[in-house]
Amino acid sequence: MRSILCAAHAGGQGKTTLSQLVYLGLQRSGANYKLASADFVDESGRSKIGKMYPQRVTEFGVGAELSIAKKANDMNASLKYWDRLGRSLLEGGMVVDLGANVVTQVIEWARARRVSQIFQSRKAPPVDVMLVCRAEKHAIDDISDLVRTFNDQDVMPISRMYIVLNEAGGSFTSLKISQELNKIAENRTLHYIKLPRCTSELWHLMELNFVSLEEALNLSEDEAAEKFGIDIWEATSGVADLRIWFDRVYTTLKEEGVFEGA
Repeated sequence: MRSILCAAHAGGQGKTTLSQLVYLGLQRSGANYKLASADFVDESGRSKIGKMYPQRVTEFGVGAELSIAKKANDMNASLKYWDRLGRSLLEGGMVVDLGANVVTQVIEWARARRVSQIFQSRKAPPVDVMLVCRAEKHAIDDISDLVRTFNDQDVMPISRMYIVLNEAGGSFTSLKISQELNKIAENRTLHYIKLPRCTSELWHLMELNFVSLEEALNLSEDEAAEKFGIDIWEATSGVADLRIWFDRVYTTLKEEGVFEGA
């Protein structure tokens, strides 16, 4: 099974939401995938998505601390740190929530460890990358850097590259982002996916309380009212809107081939 990296150029772009959508979509399609996070963890040792899916997320963290590297007197500690991620990608079947603060580290690791060469010799399962951004002024420049980076097959053998346009912050119409990115991608086909804004009244409550999309989708109206401390009217419309939104997004992801080869 292939692995799927979900990445963004900055925080707050919808990366963790995308990771959940892909993970749950794969489940609905009958594929048994694992969840992983290479992102900031708090004092509990869990990332944002790790709090939403306790005991189910492999936490890779954000890299080797400088103090640990110095103490061990190992200048390659930062490279060795990410070897565990490499072993997981060699096995396949993983959705990785890849934090903006670690993308550069992972790319440097991949280049230094000759990941493309190893993947080819081991006939490793494919790796797809999904880059998500909101409709913000700096979106083109930032997402362009990620496309340029992941497009280098000497770094990491990316099979399919998706550009996920998160409409939570507005429309991308005026940005003309596809024209710019297609030039950078050269001979690679970029797959564009629009991620519509979720208008469910439960959404902000889910974010505040680290409630996973999976859990929220499985709540009855009464359970939602009790869990979030809201009335039955808000709970009923909130649950219905969330399920309609998820079904719409799942259909789009499926039509765009995200779950093919899973």
